[in-house]
Amino acid sequence: ATVATVMLVVLAFSLVVQALMGHVLGQGKAMTLAGLLGMKPAVETVRDLLDAAPFAKQVVPNDAMLIGTRVVELVFESSPETLVQTVALLATPAAEQSTLQYASLLSSIAAIGALTTLGDREVDTIPSKREGNPWLFGYVSRKPWKNMVQLAASAVAIGCYTAARMLALGTLIVAALERWKWSVAALAPPLGWVTAECGLLAVARVRDGSWHFYQRAADIAAVRAVMQLVLYVGMSTAPFPMFRIASLLGPHLYSRTLACLSASNFALVAVAYGVLGGVDALPATYAWAALGGLTLAAWVAAVVLVACTPAKMRKSFYEEMNWKTYVRAWWWVRATSVFTDGAESVELFGHEAVRAHLHQWVCRPALPVAKIKELFEERWAAWEAEPPSWFKPAFDESVYDELAPPHVLAARIEARAAEAPERSGMLSRAFNRGSNRSKTKRSNDSEA
Repeated sequence: ATVATVMLVVLAFSLVVQALMGHVLGQGKAMTLAGLLGMKPAVETVRDLLDAAPFAKQVVPNDAMLIGTRVVELVFESSPETLVQTVALLATPAAEQSTLQYASLLSSIAAIGALTTLGDREVDTIPSKREGNPWLFGYVSRKPWKNMVQLAASAVAIGCYTAARMLALGTLIVAALERWKWSVAALAPPLGWVTAECGLLAVARVRDGSWHFYQRAADIAAVRAVMQLVLYVGMSTAPFPMFRIASLLGPHLYSRTLACLSASNFALVAVAYGVLGGVDALPATYAWAALGGLTLAAWVAAVVLVACTPAKMRKSFYEEMNWKTYVRAWWWVRATSVFTDGAESVELFGHEAVRAHLHQWVCRPALPVAKIKELFEERWAAWEAEPPSWFKPAFDESVYDELAPPHVLAARIEARAAEAPERSGMLSRAFNRGSNRSKTKRSNDSEA
């Protein structure tokens, strides 16, 4: 009954995260309800297959919503359920453990490795992503034999990494439960540990400049918090290689987080056996041997995966690059086209058009503000004289005051000053009408 309750809570939390993701990313009430009912993965798949238009206020493309839904489903359902199975197995006396328990646990771990690998490779091989962001996508080899070796290596690396993490967390949880006689207090060590790890990852992201969501429209506190949970739980139990792209963790934080969490596994087992007294059903020597073997296998397979990656993409697993540096190095210097997705889809071509529209979709902390101001000051007059197809009133209105050229900013200030007396007069008239109604009411009350 306890295991069933935990599984139900895990499922409910996953559905809430899916619903919250749909709500904050502008998909509306219907998709929020679909998330709560567990229908969002199916609905997103159908929408993507039918190439349905994005919702009016949706801030990311349909394929990104589908990918995000799959990641949330795997990270917040499959991974916690596998941990519950691990704890149940370790809490069962060795003499009572069954082959079915081991088979169920191994199949769950293998499924995480396979689903994470296949889902990530599907994203990496989307032609539009490879063409539009060649620095972010393209690690999957096109050579048949390398592709197959890389596929197997990825599944083994992720599967072994997940198994090592489950073993480490499971031993700490069961050791705490056995020490404190299965009381609620026993949850303090594992919860404290994962909270500390999640907090340290958040600090690393803030210091690195990777805390903000890459798109301006979705860069709000709720999205940042959900992204932090997804990235931490995902890196702990299902480290999608796509997490390494600059708009998420970045290559350097991805590889360092994997290394730190692998080291943390050994610390978890050390605390479980050295401080809490260990797990009755699993001798310490077996725990250390299993953890060491799984970690070694995971990292050897990871090396094979990277070795099979095209040479130009290998650095995308470890180089120093966050979203801010990527915007400056790719979108400002090299990109010649950008596709803005939403209620009104527009494809823009040319360095100047791409640069001029960065402020519309890139989050504020990642913008090259000085360069954009310089561009606007140099080119605005020419655009007014010979307007490009995209130079419309809506574009003018989208430009922040701090980015606007001096003459545009002066015109805005003048217009606002002219509007101020009119607004003040409207407020005054509204106040007077309200005051008169109050006086009339008081007068009627006194006569009554």
